[in-house]
Amino acid sequence: MHLPHRAVPWFAGAALLAAFPAAVLAQTQTATVRGEVTDSTGAVIPGAALVLTNLDQNRPWEVESNATGAYVFQQIPPGNYSLAVEADGFKRYERQRFI
Repeated sequence: MHLPHRAVPWFAGAALLAAFPAAVLAQTQTATVRGEVTDSTGAVIPGAALVLTNLDQNRPWEVESNATGAYVFQQIPPGNYSLAVEADGFKRYERQRFI
């Protein structure tokens, strides 16, 4: 079956409008924070304790870096934060007040 030239844009527009509400409903008000703990030479540091604290709510999230030094904080709401990192044999790292 051959569709008239004008029918194609209508179908494309209908598909776009049908998909748009689903995309809006899928939006969230949280974020994921990922990173890697390394020393000054770039070597990864497994088992580091990380604490991300929401300063507005005084609410901490705690994770530990994995065997490759990677860490993930999930479902973090927007706000002002501080980050503290501790690992055996290393000086405590703190970053105050960032968004």
